[in-house]
Amino acid sequence: VNYRTPAEVMAEAEPVIRAVLPDANVPTSIRGTGIPVRYGPATDLDTVVDGWLAAHADGVACVIGAPGFRPPPLGRAAPLALQQAADSARQFRRAAEKGAAARFRSFRATG
Repeated sequence: VNYRTPAEVMAEAEPVIRAVLPDANVPTSIRGTGIPVRYGPATDLDTVVDGWLAAHADGVACVIGAPGFRPPPLGRAAPLALQQAADSARQFRRAAEKGAAARFRSFRATG
């Protein structure tokens, strides 16, 4: 069971995870956000991140697996390599357990 990752994100992630690890124990999300995962070209990533940051003054964005991404100078967006994402997930979980709130929208770049 997974509370932190919305069902919309896990629905997209599960087939990708299972393609690499067919017997993976993929958690079942127990909450949804109602915000669907968006697909678009990688060239739209900067625009999507900038728009999200503008709409969420108290939010922090994280872009995983986009090595060419350069965050805007606001200090509220960070690129992570896939390996770093696992370490960050543990840190995020600890912060969430201490009551930190997070809102996010998922965007999966294609091409």
